[in-house]
Amino acid sequence: MRAYVFEPREKRRTSLAAELENVGLKPHFVSEDFFDTGLGPLTQSGNETRAILIGESSDTHAHIRSVRKAGCENPLIVLRDFRNSQDTSAALDRGADDVIVSPIKGGEVLSRINSIIRRFHGHASESVVV
Repeated sequence: MRAYVFEPREKRRTSLAAELENVGLKPHFVSEDFFDTGLGPLTQSGNETRAILIGESSDTHAHIRSVRKAGCENPLIVLRDFRNSQDTSAALDRGADDVIVSPIKGGEVLSRINSIIRRFHGHASESVVV
């Protein structure tokens, strides 16, 4: 599964990439302009399960608004350094699906993405039986 990751701090990218790759996620690191010009493909059918992970920055809430304003229904998770209930509430109110506080573990990120996808498709249980 591919995940678009905005992490402005270069030092964090290496460890985050290792955590995500370890559980089978394929991180595609994006820059700031992704939120202005790169969201189009995510609105196309077949791309709705590609997660968007947003690392902490001064523009986190603006990035969340950009994603949702573009019509992206993709799982959107904010990666925070410290617990802060006001910022967490604001991120969720602006359209984030979840917030994870460091230390970031790949297994937890993958499980949360899968949980969001299941609920989006109307399945609240741990698996879908066809």
